[in-house]
Order: sequence, then structure tokens, then C-alpha cells
Amino acid sequence: MIDDIGGGGMGRVRLARSMDGRLVVLKTAIHEEDDERLRDEARVGLRLHHPGLVETLELFDTVEQGRRRPVLVTAYVPGTSLLELRRHGPLSGAVVCRLGRELSEALSALHTATGEDGRLLGVVHRDVTAANCLVGHDGHARLIDLGIARSQENRALRTEAGMLRGTLRYLAPELFDGGPYSPQTDLWSLGVALWEALLGRVAVVGNDAVAIERICAGLVMVLEGDERPDPIARQAVAHLLSPSLLGRPRSAADAADLFAAAERILTRGDAGVVDDAIQTALRQAVDPDFDPSAADQIVRAASRRFRAEAAPPPWDGGAASGAPAALRDHAARLAAMEKAHAAAWEDETRRQQGMVRQLATDGATVMLELPAGLGGPPTSGSGQ
Repeated sequence: MIDDIGGGGMGRVRLARSMDGRLVVLKTAIHEEDDERLRDEARVGLRLHHPGLVETLELFDTVEQGRRRPVLVTAYVPGTSLLELRRHGPLSGAVVCRLGRELSEALSALHTATGEDGRLLGVVHRDVTAANCLVGHDGHARLIDLGIARSQENRALRTEAGMLRGTLRYLAPELFDGGPYSPQTDLWSLGVALWEALLGRVAVVGNDAVAIERICAGLVMVLEGDERPDPIARQAVAHLLSPSLLGRPRSAADAADLFAAAERILTRGDAGVVDDAIQTALRQAVDPDFDPSAADQIVRAASRRFRAEAAPPPWDGGAASGAPAALRDHAARLAAMEKAHAAAWEDETRRQQGMVRQLATDGATVMLELPAGLGGPPTSGSGQ
């Protein structure tokens, strides 16, 4: 055993080192009545093998006071949750589309999992949130926590028909009308997490009653102040947040294709720029002394590499009339990328001129933008 690394009302999560030297995560239930739920999580996880899903390694029992208690073992992936990343400000449209593609691919693997007989298990995650989307230090996104995932093999959940489970502010509107969990409800939840990443804040605020009303009224993709998220990424996320089931992608695989197309448009096919941006966001989240303006240098370095790989000609940047059409296109794309990046940093500078206060209200995080220089405690109609 090394250290406690998390947990909640249902379980305890600890970091450990296995006999072969690997770092692993051990998950145990606090209350005995949740032991069967932990075994359900293992039954689902042990059947799933995908780079976008943290690997479930083993389930074993220990004996406590004469009773057998399960211990779930998963791989340890160093990284930062999407929740923590967006607390440091909005993520770029290209980064959100990359993460959206990888997380959609993970959901596709989950939704299409089969049993030993080859039949679909009907697995639905049911708790896709910013906290359960992990961005590893390798730059790739993964889904974690199958604690309330539902499948045909679940035993603990068979007696819970009609119960609504999951994180309220990420639940799809049809669930509040008694609709069933489905792959489309997982896609809605992913859409909320990605929309929050684009904004750098919580999407659905207020107490539980207000949050439910906003979700059912379609008031999730609401902008505040001078927020201007990337329009291409915004359109891609909007497909996942369609109030109508028919308006959402038919499958998580279709959602992955949607985000992949949006990423190609935003990067002009230069995936290295997104790789650098993700590493910048990760470093900013874990290093309090990191200067975000360094991101500007990273993008410019990527631009220089792009120019070098394009075999620069004897003329300047392809602007001369005798330059090949392909090279002129390269130069135009680079200029557009740097212009868009400069505009994004202007938006970020204006955003940081306000003081951001976070208040915990009935389990929700409410973001208040206060003008610079405005002192004193924040005020609200709730009096908190």
C-alpha cells in the first residue's frame, strides 16, 4: 500500500504496488451492501479491453471479521481529470474535439462489449462526468469508474428498477421523464463534460430543482458575458446535446467520427499542434508556477516545424507569385492558425480580468464573474 488517492460515500480508492512492481489502484466498498456493486463493476471491466478505458486487472476477496469482502484492482494511469483541467480555463476547440473523439471511442467499446456467447452485454456507463474523464500524462483521454455501469450481467442493480442514478447535472433530459438509460444518454453526459471544457466552467448551475428545470428546458448550452467558444467545436458538441434522441449521433462510433472531422478542420491535419496544446494544459494543471503564455511559444514552435517539413523554398513563405499552389496554401493555413491563436489569447486575457469566485450551493458549483477591483464578499439572491 502506498497512499489513499480518492473515494466517496460508497468506496475507498488506494494506490499500491503489485508484486511485479507495477503501480495499481485498489478499490473497496465502505459498506457491505455495496460489495455486490463492486463485483458488478469487475464483471463489466474484466470484459473490456480498449486504450480509452482504464484496464481492470483483477478481483479478489479479503476476509474482514470473518466475512469475505471484494477488492477491485485496476491499472494506475497518471493524469488529470477533465474537471481539473477546465478549472484552469477553457480548453481550445481542437483539444476538446480530440478528447471528444477519444472518449467517444471508449464509449463505443463499452457499448459494443459482448459476453462469452458473442451477444451484446448492453453496457451503459451512466456516470460520464468531467471527474470521470481522465487525461493521462501521455496526452490521451480515458474513461474511468464503472461503479454504476449497467449491463445484462449486473446483479446488484436488478432490484433497483426505476431508480435514477448518476450525477444530476450530467443526466439527459429524457431520464427525468422516466426514459431508459441508453448509449444516447451517455453521449449527452459526454456532451455536457465537453461543453464545460470549452467554457472553463460548470454548464448547469443552481440547486437541484433549478438544474433539472434547465436541463429539461434545453438551457444547457447557454453563454454568459463575452464567452465565445470555438464555433466548430461548439457545433460538434451541440449534436450530443440535442434534446431529441433522434438528433444525437446514432452511436458513440458516429460521435467519434464527428469529432475526428471537426479536429481535422481545426488543425488542417496538423495533429502535433493538438498534442502540444494538451501537454500545455496538463502542465498548467499540475504546476502552479507554469506560465500559460508559454503555450504561445509552443504553437509557434509547431508552426516552425510545419514550415521546415514543407521543404521551404528560396522565396519567403510562399508569398511570391511563383510559389507552388500547395506551398501558398501552407503559408495561408499557418497565418490563419497564428491569427486564431492570438485572438484566443486576447479572449483569455479579458476573461482573467474578472475575479472568479466559486460557491458550493446544494452540491452545485456556481461560477460568478466579478469586475476587476470589486471587493467584498459576493452577493446573491440566495443570501449565501
